[in-house]
Amino acid sequence: MLKFIKKHPWIFIVLFLLVLFPQSLTDQAKLNMRVIITGIGIDYVNDQYQITSQIILPSNGAQSGGINAHISYLTSSGKSISECIQKTSYKLGKITELSHIDFILVGETMRDHNLASSLDYFFRNFKLKQSVTLLACFGEAKEAIHKTSELELGVALSLQKIYLSHENSLSAVSTSYTDFIIDSNAECGISLLDTFIITSDSSSSNSSSQSSESEQSSEQSQSAKENSKINVNTPLIVFKNGLFVGKITNEDAVRGYYIADKKSNMGNIVLTNFSFADAQNANINLRIDRMNKTHKIEFINGKPTHIININIQEAKIDEIAPQTAANANLYLPLSVAMQDAIIQATEARIKELINTTFTHAQQQNIDIFKTANYCKRFHDEKWQNYLQNTDNPQNYVQDISVIVNVKFGQIS
Repeated sequence: MLKFIKKHPWIFIVLFLLVLFPQSLTDQAKLNMRVIITGIGIDYVNDQYQITSQIILPSNGAQSGGINAHISYLTSSGKSISECIQKTSYKLGKITELSHIDFILVGETMRDHNLASSLDYFFRNFKLKQSVTLLACFGEAKEAIHKTSELELGVALSLQKIYLSHENSLSAVSTSYTDFIIDSNAECGISLLDTFIITSDSSSSNSSSQSSESEQSSEQSQSAKENSKINVNTPLIVFKNGLFVGKITNEDAVRGYYIADKKSNMGNIVLTNFSFADAQNANINLRIDRMNKTHKIEFINGKPTHIININIQEAKIDEIAPQTAANANLYLPLSVAMQDAIIQATEARIKELINTTFTHAQQQNIDIFKTANYCKRFHDEKWQNYLQNTDNPQNYVQDISVIVNVKFGQIS
């Protein structure tokens, strides 16, 4: 047998190709029967779920790298999310592929439902990535997700990366749908979602009246893409045990939450009307390059105190403005006294922002920093004793106090 194989190896090569080639044709056919969904918007309209899918469809002659692909949208309604997905597949005549989903967007109508329970279909779908970003919007998700067409194609397909980048730089919070469900079932039950808002700059000039209608349409579409943007520092939508309970709209309160969030480690702090020595009523932009944060709980007089420690390891003064001839010496290396003054002002500003966050949340009885989770995990006995001795355990947030400690390392 071995002699035969050595003398006629081509026979086995041909047999191998005959087995492999039909399979490759089958695989290609399977790919042609699938459609990629990159995002989903969820509404509840007329006692039914309404799912709007952001779909990537290749144009004729499209290459494997995605050239000539375009975004399309398809809306289906049903008594369950599963039924909506099935109807989407039926309308397209193709199998809907969920493994490429990057974001799930929920509209205002979903606030009347338990969102954690409504997401059960996605939680059980093993093909869906656990890192999929969950976002909220004002109005209908259907309308909001259609606005992604105003963005560049690459941007519209990377909302998750955009929010992860914003979260890292103190301008957003990126919550995955799995974290949302887990937080909804934790001790405090608090989950927060960032608000997805796209705005367009309407100041762009009108097209020439001599242009044809098709040319005007093309120019307007391109102008929308160039001027549309995703807003940052948007309101935080708050849920408790999966149910909508309120929102944090104050911009300083939103910024304070971003700073206290352990996931973010860099960003900008702006000081306004700073006055010291030659710098009078100046605006200072301080860029933080490395920052660590820890949260811990201490029980003082039987009540929980939430301590937030912020360690800014590296920071740089980006700008001191406005500057005039009278304070031109600010262009020179700053004195130690000036640096110390800026550090003290920054520490005070960070504490002010975080305390603003806590105050706005406490007024709505929202455990914004999830203090109860830390108590349950690290001080369960003291936490249970507190709950037993307090008059109204549901209003425990009113007994919480917050201490913010800020420490600076290197600054230049």
